[in-house]
Order: sequence, then structure tokens, then C-alpha cells
Amino acid sequence: MTVYHLVGRDAANPAAPNGRAFSVQFAQLSPYAVMEILSLSDAQQERFLKAYDVAKEVMREVGVFPRKGRPEDDRMALEVDEFERGYPRLTLGVLMDVVGACLARAESGGGGGRRGKKADEDDGEELAVTPWSRELSNPAGVAALKKRVHAANPPGNAISWRAVLGRLARLKRLGVFYDEEAGPRPINYPDLLKPGRLSVVDLSDSGYSELSNLVIADLLRGVQVAQDDAYERFEKGRAESPPRVLVVVEEAHEFLSDERIDRMPVLFQQVARIAKRGRKRWLGLCFVTQLPAHLPKSVLGLCNSFILHKLTDPQVVRTLRQTIGGVDDGLWDRLPNLAPGQAVASFPHFTRPLLVSIDPAPGKLRMAD
Repeated sequence: MTVYHLVGRDAANPAAPNGRAFSVQFAQLSPYAVMEILSLSDAQQERFLKAYDVAKEVMREVGVFPRKGRPEDDRMALEVDEFERGYPRLTLGVLMDVVGACLARAESGGGGGRRGKKADEDDGEELAVTPWSRELSNPAGVAALKKRVHAANPPGNAISWRAVLGRLARLKRLGVFYDEEAGPRPINYPDLLKPGRLSVVDLSDSGYSELSNLVIADLLRGVQVAQDDAYERFEKGRAESPPRVLVVVEEAHEFLSDERIDRMPVLFQQVARIAKRGRKRWLGLCFVTQLPAHLPKSVLGLCNSFILHKLTDPQVVRTLRQTIGGVDDGLWDRLPNLAPGQAVASFPHFTRPLLVSIDPAPGKLRMAD
């Protein structure tokens, strides 16, 4: 068993054997999922996406990605689905530099309007930008940043740009994103999915619900891509059968709450895609929650198996009765009075739901805040 925890964060059990710190790769995160998790307004989303597009042009010009002489990089840049993942090799620092340059242009009175060529050239010469990311903190990077920002003519309104920069700076201060020169690497998902391994990702000390959601979104996507690759190799006869994988999301109501699902359609689509496609590729997804009423019906509808322990809230029971079919009225009536360890189990391969007894876990519950 391996216990993973975010870099710069403590594990719930520091003495756990085989513990490893890991970082998050910003380039793996879909820009649309990032906007949803950061709860950006419409105006802020417009500026975020504009800066994202400018950042891609800047990276191309300085040769970060696509790299010169690498036709596979050009092909990958064209095939990237930004609803699935981010732009390859894009770092949070580069994006912040672009947003900062757009903010400086907005504060100087430029951007968002039709101006003369001479005025744009003058702005390009006078705009003061000081990139601090490793990729752009050089003369070529500064020149490319100025050139691309003025060519894109981003919308004005310094207040919105400043708000976007503040949200990104908040992410940067968390210190969990991968740095090529220092710090632990992101999780290697193919290694994670080797048969016989149990991996626990400890987010108890994240201290920021948006950070936990970013990490979970990255984990779900990384596991799905690794399992898809393994299954394709198996279908082509180049590898053995892929392992059976089960991903368990604890406290699922904090990740996909009913209050937030309407504001996070892209994130929900990622989860739905795993739930639907994973069944064909031996990838299971399990949600564990003590507050099932906080999960939206659309999420409950993705589940085809249920294990129900004691529930005393009549409203929660009514909600589950509308979602889970085939459970006898007698079992629903017994649900509020189940003894510890008893549960109602409903699985597709069961002829009918059953009252079962769950063996207690051999581990001991640790005292925690």
C-alpha cells in the first residue's frame, strides 16, 4: 500500500509506511474545469480563456511547445481536447505572466477597442512587463509576451483582469503545482494501476475545497487515460489483460454537491464519462458519503449498485427510493433501524436487493480532529 499526499501538506498519518508526496501538473487540468472550480464570473471567464489562448501562442513562439523540429508536438497541439485536459507543458506561471501583461495593458488604457496600428506599436514599446516564470524571464520571452498580447488585443477592464490574476495567484501560493527543477513529481498513473497495489490519496490537509476538487479531477482523468491506454494495448494484442481497477471517492458530497453541480457541468461530464466508459474497460467508480441527499440525482443516476447502511432521515430515504428500484417496502422500513454492520445491498447481478451483514474492517479508527 502507498499513501500519497500533496507536496507541502501533512499526511493524516505521518508514520504510515511507504508514504510519498506528489505534485499536480497544471497542464493536465482542463481550463474549463479550472474556471468552474474557481467559480469565475462570465467576465472573468472571458478573460481567462483569452489569456489561455495568448499563452499558447507565446509558448509556440518561444519554442516551449510545440518544440521546434518535433512534428509529433504539432500534431498533439492540434488534437488537444481542452474539455478533457489542458495545453501540454503550460504552467501556471506562464499563464499568470500573460494575465499580468493583459492587466498592464488594460491599466494603460489599451485593449478591447479598435485602435490605429501606430498606437498599438507605441503601446507595445511602452508596456512594462516583468515575467517571473522560468519560460518567459528572458529577452526572447519578454518580446514574445509583448508581441502576442498586443496582437490579441485582449478586452479591457482592469478590475476583471485583476480578479483573474488574484484567483490564479491564490492557486500559485498553494505550492502544489509541479516544478521541473524542484519538488516531487506528479503521480505516475500507469504505475498506480499495476495489479496488487492499493493507493490512498490523502487530501485531509488540503485546507481548500477548490484544491481538493482540482486534485480529484486530475486523478480521475489520469486514471481513466491510463486504463484506456492499457485496454487499447490489450485489444491490439500488445499487452496482457488490463487490471480491474476501483476508484473510491470518500466524502463524495464535498466533491460533487447538489449546490455546485449546476456551476460545474464540465467536471460532471468528466465524472459521467468515467462512469459510463469505465464499465467497458474494467474501471469502477465508487462514491462514499454520509450525506447522500447532498449528491445530485444526476450523480446518483450514474450508479448501478448501492450499499445502504442505517439512514434515519425520512427525506433522504424518500430520495433514494425514487432512485433505486426493486427494493421491497419492507427493506425500506427496516433501513432506519439497521444494526451496526447491517446494510441493504442492491447489485445488478442480484435477483433482488438483500439485507446483508458487512464484516468490520480489521483496521482501527484513528482519533482525528
